[in-house]
Amino acid sequence: MAALTQFAGCMRAHGVPVPDPNAQGQIAGSTQLEQQYRNTPQGQAAANACQSYLQRAVTQLTPANTAQFVHAQLLFARCLRAHGVNAPDPTPSGEIQLNAQAVNKSSPQFQRAAGACQHLTQRVPHVAIGG
Repeated sequence: MAALTQFAGCMRAHGVPVPDPNAQGQIAGSTQLEQQYRNTPQGQAAANACQSYLQRAVTQLTPANTAQFVHAQLLFARCLRAHGVNAPDPTPSGEIQLNAQAVNKSSPQFQRAAGACQHLTQRVPHVAIGG
């Protein structure tokens, strides 16, 4: 969890208000922060600068936690689709790669869908900020 704490500190140092992870290794509000900053110059610069911490944090997940995360992401993608968002299934690492041309993360439809589905990933050990 040290790497995830370092990641959060790095993001804050680059102007993105990421809180430290909780005892379960989760960053509160990570979905909202990602939606708010992912496609901004500030968010992209911070994610690039802090990527090494994020990669170390991901390698600290246990195989069981990783499997749990990938499954939660699959449920999240299915939920997004059920709410009208064209989201693909996650990659084997659990990343949902949304096509920026096909999915407008700022749209009211996406915001509603993400809000309705975020409960599926909130209690799962994960790292979810960055590019």
